[in-house]
Amino acid sequence: MISFHAQLCGEIFQKPQLLEQHQATKHAVTQLLDGDTGKNIVHIIFKTGEFVKAKAARNSKRRDERCIADGNELLSVCGVIKSGFSPKMDGISTLSTSWRAHTAIPEEIEEEFKFMNVKRAMLVCRVVAGRVGCELDEDVDKQDGGADSVLGRGGSGVHTRLDEQELLVFNPRAVLPCFVIVYTV
Repeated sequence: MISFHAQLCGEIFQKPQLLEQHQATKHAVTQLLDGDTGKNIVHIIFKTGEFVKAKAARNSKRRDERCIADGNELLSVCGVIKSGFSPKMDGISTLSTSWRAHTAIPEEIEEEFKFMNVKRAMLVCRVVAGRVGCELDEDVDKQDGGADSVLGRGGSGVHTRLDEQELLVFNPRAVLPCFVIVYTV
């Protein structure tokens, strides 16, 4: 019988889909250590991104660097792409899979808009988690200063805000929009 192993924890799965789901939910956040090639890639992404934004801002009369740098000056799909996430928020909820993001909308809201045949938009982002904390019984927020983001651990009860597929990011500059996927339900 063929089995599939999770490299980080050694857990064994019978189907590749189960391994993929396990890796997406249990190992979605990875700490980057000094000398790790992944850390160098993150630095390159930031340096390149900042350079492109600065160059686009110098060469344009408009000061909307996020849209100009991406070449999407005329794109008006959502305000997040144009202006970024609001720093006034208590955190930005990011999810590890598109299915989890799709099902994050409560059923009541889904039913309310069903008759309108509205389209949905899903924003695919790169996320720089920074110092990742784990949500315990007490509320963790962006004012603590101990963590840049909080990883949900799942569970039940009134104190559980996040699940294991969710990362709450406190710094709006750490969530970098890459793609918008528009779809119908």
